[in-house]
Amino acid sequence: MRLIADATQARVYLRQDRPLWAWPLCTLGPREWPYVRLWVQGCEPPLRDRPADERPGSPLGGGAAGLWTLDHPAWGGGLQAFGETAALERMLQSAVLPGRAFVRTLPTAVELVTARFAFEWLDAIVRMQVTPDTLCVPPEADLVESLTLDDAGALVALYAHWPESRFLPSRLRQGYQYVGVRDGSRLVAVAEHTLAAPDDGLAVVQGVLVEPAWRGRGLAGAVTAALTARLFAQGFAVVVLDVRESNVAAQAAYRRIGYREHVTLLAGPATAR
Repeated sequence: MRLIADATQARVYLRQDRPLWAWPLCTLGPREWPYVRLWVQGCEPPLRDRPADERPGSPLGGGAAGLWTLDHPAWGGGLQAFGETAALERMLQSAVLPGRAFVRTLPTAVELVTARFAFEWLDAIVRMQVTPDTLCVPPEADLVESLTLDDAGALVALYAHWPESRFLPSRLRQGYQYVGVRDGSRLVAVAEHTLAAPDDGLAVVQGVLVEPAWRGRGLAGAVTAALTARLFAQGFAVVVLDVRESNVAAQAAYRRIGYREHVTLLAGPATAR
């Protein structure tokens, strides 16, 4: 077990499974890395050359494990714990954990994590991924257009249907990308890109929302496919998104455009006990 003190070394470990470690890979820049800690065990030989049941993303673990924490004064905290439970137990005992964090873990480690955090909610989340060769852009994507700062009010109105999204107009000024479908001057569907690891060819799509009256018309897949295609055009090689396991309709929409399940996690906001 070791604490990785260099962002370049952290990248070597995390990029062995880019979809699994998507959020940590987005925190290796000079603004984020000072607030990151990454504990690892068993990262040799390269994970892609090892059997599936010996990778950190596997419930069996094979002795490999990783614990990533983020405790940023402005952005808040995050924690991701995967791998063999005995190794994770030692890491959790050694690490200074954030007081409040959004936690992601495999089901096999949930008892370790819930012993240290009280969750507001804890849901099964399916991590899905797509690559340029598997993306299928549907005809409805022709309705999708790019959104700008001028669309801030329309985005606020649409995201009011989903307060959990915590949309802020300032994201548009920070360079986050949005695409949407309009009904006249009103937005009825949107997808959001906020996080990326350009050096690792990875981007994250989130914030996909369709106004309730417009659901069932293929718009979720349309905005997601259009935004994903834009990210591939910008040079990204892998795009991931998370969807609740209970949201069967959304999973089906993402599968139709080429996304595939990578792993199922347990995730939610939590406060340290």
